[in-house]
Amino acid sequence: MTRDVLWTEKYRPESLEEIVDQRSVVERLKSYTKEGTIPNLIFFGPSGTGKTSMAYAISKELYGGSSNENLTYLDASNIFGMGKSYLKSEDRFMRFYDDYKPVIEIFKEIINEYSSLAPFNSDFKIIFFNNAEYLTTDAQQALRRIIEKYNRTTRFIFATTHPSKLITPIRSRCLNLHFRRVPDESIAQMCLLVAESEGLKVTDDGINAVVYVANGDVRRAINTLQAASISESDVDALTVFKVTKTMRLMEASELIELAIDGDNMGTRDVIDRMLIDQGLSGDEIISRVRLSVLNLGISEERIARLLSWIGDTDMNILEGLNERIHLEEMFSKFNKC
Repeated sequence: MTRDVLWTEKYRPESLEEIVDQRSVVERLKSYTKEGTIPNLIFFGPSGTGKTSMAYAISKELYGGSSNENLTYLDASNIFGMGKSYLKSEDRFMRFYDDYKPVIEIFKEIINEYSSLAPFNSDFKIIFFNNAEYLTTDAQQALRRIIEKYNRTTRFIFATTHPSKLITPIRSRCLNLHFRRVPDESIAQMCLLVAESEGLKVTDDGINAVVYVANGDVRRAINTLQAASISESDVDALTVFKVTKTMRLMEASELIELAIDGDNMGTRDVIDRMLIDQGLSGDEIISRVRLSVLNLGISEERIARLLSWIGDTDMNILEGLNERIHLEEMFSKFNKC
């Protein structure tokens, strides 16, 4: 059983046929790849539904062994969420980096160069933006012009959970494809295949628990199954829910750390993941954050300050006010702790 390799990467689909569910999207894209071409694309839908896997599968269908040379992966949340600290740390971006240049200028230089590079043994190459909702308006306006300029030699794929954050000129230049939540039966089947391949014994109630926790998210299902695989006995519902509780507390701790560091974009991303993708209520997020704060290992004075802000937010949410607004307001204060 492999535990040192992420199963989500190990079992990432190698072809369009292997994508879990999303049949209408797969059939639409197969009609293009058979012709050896694709339009610019926007993949939108919940997390863990196969958007990134679809981009990689398309690349392998089109380019075969030269897929790596013709697909450029860029995560907009890293570039515009972390900014210069990320660009400076990435070897592939070092030649573009300049302390005196704003992030948007570095971004433009990167995309212009990547777009102008000749494809390898193909008529065009692909630039894939994951978490495209993080692209600023200026970045999207720049991309609008680049898409027009390099249309013959470069195709762009955008993956996002929030398509409304992409400007109309970008959306109108792409084929928009919706990814729906993956049905429970498809997730169960995928988990059983992974368990069998890994020699992992999972009870029926264990599979049901993984499916329940996943809530339509294949990535979360496989991550949960891998986390539960550390059990010395068969993976059952109790094991899954124990692991899930630990993972949830870790997610709440991540949220607190991002807020204390003043990473507003990162904080919003985790809030969105918990509210939208996981379907949690503001009250549930507050409960997890409160418990995590008590285990932070910081001074009692700082804990008391955080708990005071949490209590005020809890009251506002109970009074029926907008959950998201008050959660963001609360976490914006954590940086002052």
